[in-house]
Amino acid sequence: MGRFRRLLPPFLLLWLLLSLLPWALARSQRAEREPAPQAAAPLAPGFLEARETAAQGEGVTLYHRGTGELLTLSWEEFLPLALACEMDPAAPQEALKAQAVALRSQYTASRGQGPQGADGVCSPQDMEGFASEEVLSQRWGEQYQENLALLQEACQQVAGQLLTWEGAPAQAASFPLSAGATRQGEEPYLSPVPSPGDVLADGYRSTLTLTREEFLAAAGEAAAQGDFSGEESQWLTEVQRDQSGYVTTAELGGCPVTGEAVQAAFGLRSAAFSLSWDGSAFTFSVEGWGAGVGMSQAGASFLAQEGADYREILAYYYPGTELTGA
Repeated sequence: MGRFRRLLPPFLLLWLLLSLLPWALARSQRAEREPAPQAAAPLAPGFLEARETAAQGEGVTLYHRGTGELLTLSWEEFLPLALACEMDPAAPQEALKAQAVALRSQYTASRGQGPQGADGVCSPQDMEGFASEEVLSQRWGEQYQENLALLQEACQQVAGQLLTWEGAPAQAASFPLSAGATRQGEEPYLSPVPSPGDVLADGYRSTLTLTREEFLAAAGEAAAQGDFSGEESQWLTEVQRDQSGYVTTAELGGCPVTGEAVQAAFGLRSAAFSLSWDGSAFTFSVEGWGAGVGMSQAGASFLAQEGADYREILAYYYPGTELTGA
């Protein structure tokens, strides 16, 4: 832990310097579409029984995208299979434990807010929400039992623990990899912090190159009324960024868009992107992976390798929260 504490001040200084850079870049460069609300489905089979079990705090209830049924699993069953969707079993145990606590906290905070009063949605065959044992067996092969045991051990070590904010379960969001610092979320404890080690992680930088025609086809998803008759270098302008380097707003073909809308339309890994045109093709340069809000899983692994335990990792990425049940 001593090494972690020695490294933190330089990372804070580096983050402060880097946070100023996007604002300067934004001045030299001259997305928002909310997802359509879904119609309510009929009450799923097992609705009342599932809600009664979950309400007792014994587990989590999920709406199955494929069947429309409600599935209720105990925390002991659910957390290792959910953790398998989030992190590599080879990650440091303290990072896995931090993620397990974050998952339980988030699902508890979302109790009853999903479709049919579920706590969330799932598609186990697609590793959404949690992974089926069949999928994991195929994915891990001979390492299945060993990997599952690692995840089960991490979850057992933090059984019953969750993060709270002012006495209520915290929305402990997490994501794979930041652009160097996390973003401001909707909750006070989801505040920006530098994320040590993310810039060194695999997948930190990615690029996407598109022809003019490919760019236009994707741009229509975010800016259907956009005007792309001008110079290609002016198709994405007025780029504004937050202090962590993520695009907040821009104009695509003259239409106001959010960074997230551009990210979704072009299939980018994050909203921390820049765009260039070389006369024949467009290239997106992207940093990080995921929404950028909450705990970086790569950052958690880095901190664990530097000696931080799961309590310190959680306190770092969710400042002001309290760990209960420990």
